[in-house]
Amino acid sequence: MKIELTEGCYFREGKYFSKRFDKELAVYADLDESMTEEYVGRCADAVEHFSDEMTDTINEAAKRYALDTIAGYMEDEGEDFSFEEYDLPEITEDTPAGDMPEYFRFKELIVNKPKQEGQIYFRLCGGCDWENEHGFEAAFQDGTLIYLGAFCEAVPGRLDYFVSGKGREFNYAIKGE
Repeated sequence: MKIELTEGCYFREGKYFSKRFDKELAVYADLDESMTEEYVGRCADAVEHFSDEMTDTINEAAKRYALDTIAGYMEDEGEDFSFEEYDLPEITEDTPAGDMPEYFRFKELIVNKPKQEGQIYFRLCGGCDWENEHGFEAAFQDGTLIYLGAFCEAVPGRLDYFVSGKGREFNYAIKGE
């Protein structure tokens, strides 16, 4: 898939229509000569060819993110908590993970320079109904979901923080242990 990119201030920018999500996504690529249109196209192609297993993995991680966020509201409010008061979707343990895409949406494909040559690294970012302030980000490396949570720029240079460091507790791509 070829995506034409133009020079922006901080990124090379473009757009592509995602058949997977049935919508146009903004595309941002690092200002680096290794970020060729061919490489960015390979990242977009990876999105378009997500397996059913990958879709399930994203949905399950999104559910963990939603439940944890909602639990925080419940803890703060105690018996006075109501989904309506916080304008939250009624996502509970009983909500099927397959229903989660109705509560989140991807708007951007962000392609970052991977740590190692030959890797494929990108992020899908957007919003979700349970966390309006911090949004939604999913990072992928070589076909694996490695981060899902609030938008916090899970770029390759910061991954250790989210995989093995203090940020791990906010990485819902990692199942509870």
